[in-house]
Amino acid sequence: MATANTESQFDGPRPAAMADRESALESINDVFRISHGLPPNIHHKYQHVYAPQNLENVMIVKDGSCVVSSTGIWVNQIHLGSATLTVGGINAVTTLPAYRRLGLGGKVMSMCADRMKELGCHIGLLGTRITNWYRKLGWENAGTVCFFHLNRSNISLLPELSTNESVQELGNEPDDMVLESLVHLRNHDRLGGSRSVDLMRVLHRANNQPHVIFALRNRQPVAYLLIVNRLVKEWAGPGNTVAGLIRAWYESNDDLQMSTSARDANNEVVFSDHLEVVSPACGHELPQLFQSINLPCRRYYLGMILVLDPRAILDAFGHDQIKVNQQGDCYALESGGLTMSATQGQLAKLLFGPERLGKFSDNILPLPLWQWPFERV
Repeated sequence: MATANTESQFDGPRPAAMADRESALESINDVFRISHGLPPNIHHKYQHVYAPQNLENVMIVKDGSCVVSSTGIWVNQIHLGSATLTVGGINAVTTLPAYRRLGLGGKVMSMCADRMKELGCHIGLLGTRITNWYRKLGWENAGTVCFFHLNRSNISLLPELSTNESVQELGNEPDDMVLESLVHLRNHDRLGGSRSVDLMRVLHRANNQPHVIFALRNRQPVAYLLIVNRLVKEWAGPGNTVAGLIRAWYESNDDLQMSTSARDANNEVVFSDHLEVVSPACGHELPQLFQSINLPCRRYYLGMILVLDPRAILDAFGHDQIKVNQQGDCYALESGGLTMSATQGQLAKLLFGPERLGKFSDNILPLPLWQWPFERV
């Protein structure tokens, strides 16, 4: 079993260099993949995080030639209507078992927070099951992701496509022309991360190559769905058109002759009439449409958020009437004659919900926040 050196012998935390990349990926795969019986494919799933041009945003600690603790940052801009935020996504907070309880992970995360501030990030965002450890570092669960549930009993509640609209299914290997159409629709919606064709290609390949379905109007794509199994993981376009496309795809792929209770040798259901749609809670016509017909919905936190620049967040949404000043480990806020004090974690919930922390600016807060599953690292 490996034995940790004394603190003075560690190299880091510091940004990774190209010479550190192989060891970093090996350690991450050991902790997150191999130890769980999974293939060591971090380099494939998160190639944009560990690409040579992004290594300056991968923070590491080395013991000799071995990377023993690391965390990757991937920065992208997200659009929320007229507002734009810069998000630092945190990937694979890793410490090898023999080097735990030495404070290395906390030091790496502290350096990541400093680096995200240097990069102009408004917030950091991560997903985890060990929330209490991150909470000590100022992170808090906030934001909302919805999973709307459709089945044979409610699919007909969605509108149909217009008579001049049709469905085009393009499989799961889109060419550059298809990717360009996806990027155009994604960016036009101003909901979630900004995309390029190259990034869309990387994200598509890294996320199980979802099937691409377009709604066409006059032979031009006006909406799309990206579907993996029975989950619509991403969509774009006008609300009614997206809803009509979901209905059209569902009905064309539903087989009323198939049993929905039959199971295979692994006790898995052979055919399901269920379909879920990932969505923000607000900020687009589609969730408003879903909520207007009371579709069943599962709600979760979007993730753990670290508020890095609350003043810039409020300014991005045009809320300069809310004053915010840092006072030690807390923030003092003032608006409309009301004042409140919040920790960094409470500030995440105040700004992005879903819980409401009293009456402070409750006509404005919480603010919308959304990042598509494909953009999460």
